[in-house]
Amino acid sequence: MKSVKEWTQHWDNKNHITNPVELNGYCIKGKPIPTDDYDKAVVFPTIERLQVKPNQSVLDIGCGSGLMLDKMEEITTNLFGLEPSGELLKRYKGCAKTYVGAAHQLPFKKENFDRVLMFGVAVYFPDFEYFKNVVLNVFSLLKQDGIFLIGDLNIGTRPTESQYQWYEREELLCFFDSTGLRYNLMSQSKLKREINKRWDIIVYVD
Repeated sequence: MKSVKEWTQHWDNKNHITNPVELNGYCIKGKPIPTDDYDKAVVFPTIERLQVKPNQSVLDIGCGSGLMLDKMEEITTNLFGLEPSGELLKRYKGCAKTYVGAAHQLPFKKENFDRVLMFGVAVYFPDFEYFKNVVLNVFSLLKQDGIFLIGDLNIGTRPTESQYQWYEREELLCFFDSTGLRYNLMSQSKLKREINKRWDIIVYVD
């Protein structure tokens, strides 16, 4: 597995790609999927599951060039983005307050957000301990009745040729059970599964 620093360099080096969907890595047989398909399969279902409401404060961890932030601006302008690749972040032109930093570097006050999104990020984590530490830190940032959506997880046995992080189902369930918080592990839509078969975890801070 690559380190956080190595993945950051990987994304910095992709900044020459003009297609934002291709930049995010959503390709089938090497070709980026159409933007409308990406929105229908990825963006809209994710924002719906996050249950974003007007005027809520939302943090997008690993916001990249801002594809999710752009759509959430139609609901709320109280938006924040964190992204390790400063080169990707330069592509974002929206209204969110953005910061350069990795998922373990959260420069925010406790109980500051109504919603936190971390989509397509945990597949780049170096190990399960890193994942757990990030998740526990995010919990401290959420207000009461907050929601944390961890999207696009690989769950199962890691293929030997895969460069991404995979998570054991039972380890995940044991960890989230230990937090005492309500959560759901859910498969993604049929349209999304035609791109790749990953999972979402939604955690509720009551």
